[in-house]
Amino acid sequence: MKLTSTLAIAVLFAVPVAAYDVRVPTPLTRSEVERTQRALDDLGYSLAAVDGRIGANTRQAVRDFQRDHNLNATGELNVETRQAIDDVLRARDTHAAAPARRVDEATVRRVQRRLSELGYPVKGADGEFGPETRTALRNYQRDKNLNATGDIDDETLSSLDADSGATSGTRR
Repeated sequence: MKLTSTLAIAVLFAVPVAAYDVRVPTPLTRSEVERTQRALDDLGYSLAAVDGRIGANTRQAVRDFQRDHNLNATGELNVETRQAIDDVLRARDTHAAAPARRVDEATVRRVQRRLSELGYPVKGADGEFGPETRTALRNYQRDKNLNATGDIDDETLSSLDADSGATSGTRR
């Protein structure tokens, strides 16, 4: 019996300390938070302010980004989320270097009117494809289980044309 107890204690102390390595994330600096806020805003996730603080608006933007990119939607700026943001920016910049499909002003106006009709308000159908239109479009795409890029593509246009509004979005 004494040998068994001694052996059990020896095994406990023999387990490497590395097995219990719990990594505590280091807090983000204000400039790191500002950089991430700017990136989220640039990707169309609206923020009230780029202030280097993780407040309610930043957490909501992070949650929306996480949801759109199949991450655990915690609202926390963890390493996985920051890496995903960087990856999306890199992919977008690579895609931007390629010739983009030109969307004419009339199509943008039509999309803006349709989004507003379906509960995704855009201030006026001015034909300019700005951040507000991109955010409304991304919200629509997210709610319709489309690829939430915020871009006007054929799949989104078809969905907008076919949407009866019965399950319209309520995002603002």
